[in-house]
Parts: sequence; C-alpha cells; structure tokens
Amino acid sequence: MLRRRLSCIAVPSCNRPHPPSVDGAGTMSDAQTAHHLSRSVEEVDLQLCLRPWIRAQRYFGHEVSVLTYNSALRQLRKRGLDRLALAIYNDMLQSSVAPDASTFSLLLTIAARRRNPAIVAAVRHAMTARGFKLNEEICCSQLRAATTEEERDVLVQVAAKHSLHMPQVKEYALLRSTSFAEAYRRLEDLSRTGVDPSVRGLTHLLSLCCKAGNEAAAAEVFLSFEDSGLTPDAAAWSCLMQLYVRNGNLQRTAQTFVRMTASDIKPTDFTFSIFLAVVANNKTMSPRDRARVGLALWQRASDERIDSIYVSTALMKVYGQTGCQVGARCLRENLHRKGVKMTKPLSVPFAKAVRARKGPELMTTSFEDALQLCLAHKTN
Repeated sequence: MLRRRLSCIAVPSCNRPHPPSVDGAGTMSDAQTAHHLSRSVEEVDLQLCLRPWIRAQRYFGHEVSVLTYNSALRQLRKRGLDRLALAIYNDMLQSSVAPDASTFSLLLTIAARRRNPAIVAAVRHAMTARGFKLNEEICCSQLRAATTEEERDVLVQVAAKHSLHMPQVKEYALLRSTSFAEAYRRLEDLSRTGVDPSVRGLTHLLSLCCKAGNEAAAAEVFLSFEDSGLTPDAAAWSCLMQLYVRNGNLQRTAQTFVRMTASDIKPTDFTFSIFLAVVANNKTMSPRDRARVGLALWQRASDERIDSIYVSTALMKVYGQTGCQVGARCLRENLHRKGVKMTKPLSVPFAKAVRARKGPELMTTSFEDALQLCLAHKTN
C-alpha cells in the first residue's frame, strides 16, 4: 500500500488514491499519523521509504507535526540507524517544523551512541539557540551523551543550579557510571539526599563489581538489597553469577542459581547464558560432564520457553571448548530448522568442535542431576 502511494507521487495523475478520512475533514491527527508511521516502519524498508512517507503525508494534505518526526526518530534510534535519523532531523528543519524537548532528547541519545562530540555540541548549540530550558529529560539525555566522569559531574551541578528533580538526575548519573568507584560515590551522594537506591541502581553497581572481579564488594552490594528493603530481580542474580565466569566456578554458580529459584525469581536468557559461560570456562570438570550439563541447561531453557539465540550461542561455545562434535552438529541442525543463520559467534566454536579429534559423546541427563553435579563439583 505504501509503495503504491509513493508511486502515485512519482508519476502525477488526476486519479491519485487518497487515504481514507479519519476525522471527517480529510486530515489525520498527530497521534494517528505517528501510529501509521510506526506501522510503516515495521513493514517496509526504512532507508527507502521513511522520508518519502513523510513527504507523502505532506502531499496529501496531512499535517506533519513534531510528533510525527519524533516517532520517526524514536523508531530509527531503536534500530540503530543513526545517520538516517540525522537526515530526518534535517528534513524536519527544512520543513519549518520546530523541534521540542523530546526531539533534542532523542538527538542527544543518538549522538551519544555515535560517540561524536561534534554532533553533541551541535545539538546543544541548537538547544541554546532556540531558548530551550534544561529539564530532567534533556539532562538525562546529556548524561547519556557524556563520556567522562568529569563531564557527568558538571551536568549534575548544572541540574542542581536549575532546581531540577535531583533524585532522578543523580540516579541516572549512577546508571551511566563506568567504574565501581564512581558508581559507589554517586550512590552515597544519592543516599545523603534521603533517597533510597533503586533496584536498577544497585544492579548496575553489582554489575560493575562483577566486571572488576571484586567478589567481596559484590557480596556487600548484594546484601544492601535486603538492607534497603528491595528484592533482587533476575538481572541482579545474573550479575552475581557473572562473577564466576572467569574462573569457571560451577559450584558457586549453581548455588546462586538455586538461591535465585528459591526466591521465586524466574531465570532469563541472560541467566542461562552466564551459567553456560561458566560451564564453558571450567577446566577441571571432564569434557563429557560439561557437555552433559550444557545440554541440560539448554533443554531447561527451552522447557521454560526461553528460545534465545544467546543461549544457543553459549551452548555452542560449550561444545567448542569440549570438542563435542555430535552436540555441535545437532545444535546446528536445530538452528537451521528455525531459520537461524550461522553467524561468527556460532560458526567459530562450531568449527572448533568439528576439528577436535577425540571429542566426548553426547549424553543426556536431567536438569536436576546436572545441577547436583555442579553443586558437588569443587573448583581448585
């Protein structure tokens, strides 16, 4: 339908089909236009039809407002098409449509992902030129665009001078922290204002501990969930399991998994992927047992309707580390039936498993037996 409309624009004709009237006056409201734009983004090629779609709306007499452009920028941001999003913004300026705070917030987020200081500076200059006042949404977008701790500190100070809602700004600065020291400092600063940390804030702090391999600090942060009256979610438990990926400590990973399920927290694809990564990195368990445990984890994830490519990739890495040719071939056939292509994260461990001369046989076991095997295994 959309391509037919665009072809009518390219070849003028007196019998152009007009979109159905929405409100009786022949014009669509902003919300309806944005809804149709979102549908078109899902159905057609973005780079070919997004800008012509906006021009088609204008051609048929439909008002293309800032809401329509913001919807386009939001869809492009989700799909990582940052260059096309900037082109849409230029089209917006050429059409004399004034951007609003949401527009600049989206542009700052896009500029942060491109890691281009020139784009960030240009967006900030455009905000100043149009007389936009700093609000929480724009401040959080600028924090996303900030690349250093010093720049984030300056933005927090500017937000305080403008009397913004500081708990929201400070918590977002905490979520954008890149080191444990910075995140811990911002958490203490947030506590001094009388605001308890959120689950997201503590989970981010926990993830920084795990990336640094600081097991003692991670244990303290995890205990702070209970001290704050919060319940760790699946992401927090998965971050705690991430501590044991480097040394392949299956016993501690299995203990954490048991505690997680005992707390009525449902594991996610991230949880199973981390568990499988620990299995792959463990060097003390026999290859046959590691392949058995990996297959049991993958089957448990499938039983819980977690059909994720990340879990399958983690299992393929287990087969690559153990040299299980049969398991790697069976997994490849399973992915082929689902229409999944063998990308590099899958093909590299698959090739490693196939090259192995003496790989273990593929043996099945129940998830409970595999979990008990991990619990009984001690890493030296």
